[in-house]
Amino acid sequence: MVVTGRSARRATYVVSGLSGFYARLGMDDPPLVAPVIEAYCAGGLAVERCSSTRGTYRSVLRQLSDDPRPRIAPRFAGSVAQPPYSTSERAELFSLARAQRTSGRRRSALCLICLGMGAGLRAGEIVAARRGDVVTSSSGVQLHVGGNLARVVPVIGEAAVVLRRLSRGAGDEHLFHPEEADRSCTRLSELLRVTGILEVESLLYYSRRVESAPQSKAALRALLQSQ
Repeated sequence: MVVTGRSARRATYVVSGLSGFYARLGMDDPPLVAPVIEAYCAGGLAVERCSSTRGTYRSVLRQLSDDPRPRIAPRFAGSVAQPPYSTSERAELFSLARAQRTSGRRRSALCLICLGMGAGLRAGEIVAARRGDVVTSSSGVQLHVGGNLARVVPVIGEAAVVLRRLSRGAGDEHLFHPEEADRSCTRLSELLRVTGILEVESLLYYSRRVESAPQSKAALRALLQSQ
């Protein structure tokens, strides 16, 4: 099997770990067969390696091996979903947003939190959301999301209170950065400017929750420099 790019780098890393494990046992260049793979993934990885990581390593090695899968093999559970924001984390985020120096920055920072953390919107959906998309009633606050993944999202807690206030008004302006802007692709530099965030690395907490976004501080810095 031929692998390239990121997959090739990952395969090289995984194979080097397997080779190092067996080298310490006095076996140089072990054959990439099912028993060798199973022994390494089950007992050769560090104790702190979680089950989902073991499963990923086994999957990579099996793709490189011509040996058929064993009929019986230990099962490795998948990764556990990220825990929700804690009460203290939510309070800290709202406090940081309200501490922005100008009213425009405060508004945009609060919108970013309400639409992202409160409603779970993607980046493109956040910048596209308008006042008219927020529907308030006696039963609560709902956000109507358009686009390819059109849906109605209930918003609760402090995010609902803030979003209800931010959506007041007769116009149908955008909620996030209501001034005229190109919303086809939000630049990181623009996102940092309107929210008052100084370091792009501060966005890592959020980007890790979006599959297509940069997943490391280095990747965030590289994207910012490329724009």
